[in-house]
Amino acid sequence: MIVDALRWLNGHEGLGVWVGAIASALVAFVAVGVVFLQRHFDRLAKAEIALERKRSLAFSSLMKLRSIHSTLTLLSRHVDKMFIQGEKLGLKEPWQFMTPMGSVPDKIKFSSDELEAIFSLKDFQLFDEIVLMEQFHNSALLLQETFSRRRIEMTDLLPAEMRGEIGRLNLSQEQLGMIGPRSVELNALVGAMKQHWGPDAESALKMLMRLNELVEAEINLNIKLKLMVPDQAEPVS
Repeated sequence: MIVDALRWLNGHEGLGVWVGAIASALVAFVAVGVVFLQRHFDRLAKAEIALERKRSLAFSSLMKLRSIHSTLTLLSRHVDKMFIQGEKLGLKEPWQFMTPMGSVPDKIKFSSDELEAIFSLKDFQLFDEIVLMEQFHNSALLLQETFSRRRIEMTDLLPAEMRGEIGRLNLSQEQLGMIGPRSVELNALVGAMKQHWGPDAESALKMLMRLNELVEAEINLNIKLKLMVPDQAEPVS
């Protein structure tokens, strides 16, 4: 049967040429289609990889912003606690009752890739606020460190009657004159703590909520955050 078909095609050379041309065209079309599909799937794969990378960067950015909020909240609570304790003891000078927190987290820095991912979400005001909040957070840690060092330097020079972590001083006029400039500096540092840490913690919380909503809407990243709320003792979801 095959032999007969070949003999028939040999007898119709023009038709054979057409059949060959059509077959070649089909082969070429299939090859082009395969290349097109391969490129299409490559683009899809690259887009998926880029999306997963963006989600990963957004997640790490959220975690850093959450840490900023938690640290500022803890610092603010500590200041409020010390003021309450100082009032109970009848101490008037903030440097007398304000003691540094024992353990403070490290500074936080958003990477250039994380900042690029936040910027790509196109909330440029939020982007600017997060960059500033990173600076506020690190400045708060530096303020805590500076106060702790300066307070130790001053109190090491003076005799103190301790009540727990709070010291009472019975100073002569000469001693008061000696510590006067240092106590003014320490009180100013405490004033900066009380003025900025609470509002900065609230601002960080608002930024965190906005960023969380944005990444959920733009890149479908849904994260249940556990947060430190300033007026509560424990983290909440």
